[in-house]
Amino acid sequence: MANRVLFFLLGIFIGTSMPANITELSKNTVALNTLDAKGITKNEADVLTSKLRSELIATAGFTVLERDKMDEILKEQGFQQTGACTQSECLVEMGQLLGVTHVIAGSLGKIGETYSINVRLISVKTGAIVRDVSQTYKGSIDDVLTSQMNIVAKKLAGIKVEEKKNRTWLWITLGIVGVAGAGTAYAVLSKDDKPIDQTPDKTAFDLDVNW
Repeated sequence: MANRVLFFLLGIFIGTSMPANITELSKNTVALNTLDAKGITKNEADVLTSKLRSELIATAGFTVLERDKMDEILKEQGFQQTGACTQSECLVEMGQLLGVTHVIAGSLGKIGETYSINVRLISVKTGAIVRDVSQTYKGSIDDVLTSQMNIVAKKLAGIKVEEKKNRTWLWITLGIVGVAGAGTAYAVLSKDDKPIDQTPDKTAFDLDVNW
């Protein structure tokens, strides 16, 4: 009897401790379309897409359809497309055939040493974009794989992410008491080649999503 009460209380604690948007998302099944490669190889895009799928599952915010299962269902349904399925109409049709509530699609690009990850969460029912995540990172593709896909997955799930800025400005004010009463400020720049375009997600984490 005591054990039953303990498990009951534990279940209540877990349910109430999870963010509301996570519990809502967990009721939905998501299909992740292979991200479109721009400036990187198709193989790299495939690997990064697989990593994003794993990270989405790890957030506990999504029930993600496996890639092999997606291919199997689409083949059985006779789904055919010319070129990449990136337009909302195509993605919605694909989602309907797969029987999922939402589809995630987007692109992975590179210009110089900077990588750009752009993904959107689309409602199959309405065709509307529920969340739109844009992540820019200057560094190696290894870091994109090991750190940035995790950040993107959390943002898609509505989980707030604390990120490092690429520059930290430290203002040291030295009050110099003089005849003119002048002061001097020095800016000390600390360089960091990590994420360079991380604007606060002022809406992604506070969305009132009604799916």
